[in-house]
Formats: sequence, structure tokens, C-alpha cells
Amino acid sequence: HRGRDPSLYLLRQGREIKLRQWADELCRAMSGVSELLDGDDPAKPYSHSLQLQLEKIAHSEQTPSARMLEEMRQNGEGFFQFAQRLSLQHHSYFDTVSISSEREAFFRNQAERSHAGQAELESMPQVSFDKFLQEYFAQ
Repeated sequence: HRGRDPSLYLLRQGREIKLRQWADELCRAMSGVSELLDGDDPAKPYSHSLQLQLEKIAHSEQTPSARMLEEMRQNGEGFFQFAQRLSLQHHSYFDTVSISSEREAFFRNQAERSHAGQAELESMPQVSFDKFLQEYFAQ
């Protein structure tokens, strides 16, 4: 519960470092990779995403957990009510989204293949759980 605490220290190679400082260093170290992944894309999606994370490090009220807690406070909700409300919102949204028949066929085929694979695995000879543990810990 202290991840947004600006005075939080972690241990890095046996020495204390502020969480924010370490997070900032890690994100800045990724900037070259972001630029490489952006390539010629003028939108610079990877660099933009990394910048958003740097802003969250500098301003902890922008983190998802802080935003969630603020929304719960504004609505006078507990976690269960918050989660239920979001669940209903997402359900309503996805009820309005349609997929193409080709995409639906793809997912149905994937589900059938998954079920067939599961049935095949379950039909294979099984060792007892005790035997499994014995072999696992013998490695």
C-alpha cells in the first residue's frame, strides 16, 4: 500500500534508493528501445507510452490505483461496488461491439482446438500427485 509514498526506499545492490528515482532511471534507460520500436512511426507510440509512465512516476495521483481510489471516494463506493459498476459498464460496452463472421469463426475454431487438446492431454496416462511431486523436487 506504499507504492505511491514519495519517501519509499527500496534496496538496490544492498543500498537504499528512492522508488521514484529508481523507476525514473529504469524508464529513462528504456528510451532508446522505445525510439527503436517507434521506427518511422510519426505517432511515436512507444516513446509516448514511456512518457506517460514517467509522468505517473513524477505525479503519483495519475497512477491507476490512485485514480481508482479517487473515483471510489467521489462515488462513495467500496471496492466491491466499484468493481461491480465497472463490470456492468464493460458488459454494456461489449454487448454493443460486434465482430465479423470470419473473426467469430476463427475464435470458435480456436476453442474447438483447445478443447480437443485438453481432451488429448486428459486421456494420457497420469502419474499420481505424490509421484509428480517426488519427480519435481528430485530435479
